[in-house]
Amino acid sequence: MATGSEGGAYHLYGLRYQALLAQEGIDVTVRPTSGSVENIHLLQNGQPDVAFVQGGTGAHVDAPGLRSLASLYYEPVWILVRKHAGIERLYDLKRRRIAIDHDGSGTREIALLLLADDGIAPNDSNLLPLGGQEAVNALRAGR
Repeated sequence: MATGSEGGAYHLYGLRYQALLAQEGIDVTVRPTSGSVENIHLLQNGQPDVAFVQGGTGAHVDAPGLRSLASLYYEPVWILVRKHAGIERLYDLKRRRIAIDHDGSGTREIALLLLADDGIAPNDSNLLPLGGQEAVNALRAGR
């Protein structure tokens, strides 16, 4: 089972499935990955039998041999900015430092799509490969 980065939600879910399925005599190997994009590529290459993939990240992938088994829950996108940064809408992020997570993550893929929908190309801003607590720490520190 391809999950996501160690300590991330998908990896923790993978460990829970591993434990639950072990009770039924099913052996599951949990494979940490960089996230949804890597998981799609691994599935296409037949490496894992199953993987967690964030909704929307596979929309542009030509993968006729892959099927979604279930939607587990909604994943909101949280956009956090400093209170007095003068940012009222996504377009105001143009020419700003934006933490959009690391390569291979579904969050990064979705962030790029949202920015593009608002007319912001990757070279219009300083896109940082920070996610989770690392991104929170950078925001608090003004980086």
